[in-house]
Amino acid sequence: MIHNGKELDDDVKSIRKINYEAFIHSCGFTNQNGTYTIYNPDNIIDVMKNKLNQLSTFGNIMLSDSCKKISTFKGGYVSYGLGMSDNFFELVFKDLNYSKEELKKIFEGYRLKKKYVNLDDSLVYLDDEGYQIYKLVNDLNITDVEADKPIAVPFFQMYKLSVFDKLIENNDVFNKFYEDFCNYHNEQNLGVEFRKILRDYQIKGFNWLSVLYKYKLGGILADDMGLGKTVEVISMLSTINNTKPILIVCPTSLVLNWKSEFDKFLPSRNVKIISGPSNIRYEEINKISNTDIVIASYESVRIDIDVFSSYDYEIIIADEAQYMKNPQAYKTMAMKRLKADSCFALTGTPIENNVVDLWSIFDFVLPGYLPSKKDFLGMYSNSNVDLANLAKQISPFILRREKQDVLILPPKIENKVYAYLEGKQLKAYEAYLYDVQTKLKEENYALPYVLKTLIRLREFMCEPRLFIENYDGPNAKLDTLMEIINESIMDEHRILLFSSFPSVFKYITQRLEKENIVYDILDGKTPKEERLEKVNRFNEDSKIKVFLISLKVGGSGLNLTGADMVIHYDPWWNAAATNQATDRAYRFGQTKEVHVVKLIVKDTIEEKILQLQKQKTELYDNVINESSLIKHLTKDEIIDLFGGKR
Repeated sequence: MIHNGKELDDDVKSIRKINYEAFIHSCGFTNQNGTYTIYNPDNIIDVMKNKLNQLSTFGNIMLSDSCKKISTFKGGYVSYGLGMSDNFFELVFKDLNYSKEELKKIFEGYRLKKKYVNLDDSLVYLDDEGYQIYKLVNDLNITDVEADKPIAVPFFQMYKLSVFDKLIENNDVFNKFYEDFCNYHNEQNLGVEFRKILRDYQIKGFNWLSVLYKYKLGGILADDMGLGKTVEVISMLSTINNTKPILIVCPTSLVLNWKSEFDKFLPSRNVKIISGPSNIRYEEINKISNTDIVIASYESVRIDIDVFSSYDYEIIIADEAQYMKNPQAYKTMAMKRLKADSCFALTGTPIENNVVDLWSIFDFVLPGYLPSKKDFLGMYSNSNVDLANLAKQISPFILRREKQDVLILPPKIENKVYAYLEGKQLKAYEAYLYDVQTKLKEENYALPYVLKTLIRLREFMCEPRLFIENYDGPNAKLDTLMEIINESIMDEHRILLFSSFPSVFKYITQRLEKENIVYDILDGKTPKEERLEKVNRFNEDSKIKVFLISLKVGGSGLNLTGADMVIHYDPWWNAAATNQATDRAYRFGQTKEVHVVKLIVKDTIEEKILQLQKQKTELYDNVINESSLIKHLTKDEIIDLFGGKR
């Protein structure tokens, strides 16, 4: 045996042969009639990548043409073409010595977590270094890569490039964008009048909105309820000389609020409301192109979407954007048909609790920034690590400040007050519950029946006369409510009373009138032109002691700091909706300690639902569409929910 030109003695030959055979075996070679062959591609790649040097210690190595074709994908680097137009910038991939088709196979290999891919006549090892190029392509949702050919990428994706700085050539355009985008605290062009009225955190909100608009991007302003999202938006709009109309979409109950805020803070602008019968709406919508700022409800946009979508808008503002949390809802699909340079969503409801809700709102403000709904759910529904990565990815496009971080507010004291069923009401409840248990079995615990039964039982707790014809027994909840109201008025409190069942107001007001307590009502029957008037009257007239409000109509967007007590007559199972209603009083401008009371009927389905709410982490929409809660209940949990004796 000759090794490096020297003859070896027999003992050394024997030892080296043993070592050689052991090493060859460890590499994956098999001995067939004295010929050592390797078949497994993983082993071939391992030898070519890691073991050639060690193998050369046993003798000279000669590689065949096929072995020489085994290569490692190390990627390349990226430069900018950055001729920015129509919200796009250009990327150019350099030093990629593969065709477009070969790159597709390589990137698919990375997606499937393979160690190598087999091209026509060669193996390509998928190196960790090359993975960065794949990740860049994947994160930017680029479908085709061709070396040295410019690729148009939506401008909102530029933020993602910051984590790939080692791959990217230094570029002044990117540096300027990143400086603006990540340091939005830098002062923008805020007018003197707004500088006088905005607080520091609101000026930062103005800067953030302005930077996003500058680059024709969108985002979610998720400031806590009551921090002044409306005035932050109006201050940004005050700096814009728009050539196309600006559209503000909000719940019907807030249309006049927005108009009032423009009249107060920006009276110089031409603001038009789209509302009323269809013939009047069509007449107004046809004038949009000559209008500066347009305000419309989600319902108007849904009904008249064919006309609304025929215009291009400078900016679209979607207020109370939780209205778009369901991607399949008609109003959501209508909103996503609208076209604008920038889209912003405003919502005080925390958005991180449900990834579908988050995806749906992002699909409006930055369509295409996140993966498809199916891929998004596959990536982020279950992993805390993935959710942390998601939070990092979307953080530049969400601005959220909480009250306790930016305002000094008086304390908020929350309590549950229990009512107890007795006499006829107790017997009626137990009789119906017994009947429910039988029917649940007959219906095989079907979701529609469970939902229907929950609603009926909630009505019973609020007012048995809604449930049982000619009922002449007690109402434990109403009796307890009147005790709370009388005691609170004696202590000089003014009260907001929320219920998800406005039909109970008839019975509550009868008791209020009997006690000579001055009240007002805001519900679905209140004409929208009177809603703001009622709000202002309550805030200014201390003689009005109780303001009864339908949760659906008045649970968001209203400033009712004239009250210092909030009573939830039938607590909504969605905690976020309950908090929103509470924050009609507990918000900027409140100077008094606020008391919050949740009125619960003890040892009934109300108490059990609240217990279930603690166990379940889903964000619930409303009682009619609470399938996110009910769908996740097991059969045993449903039986327990409607279970037997109290």
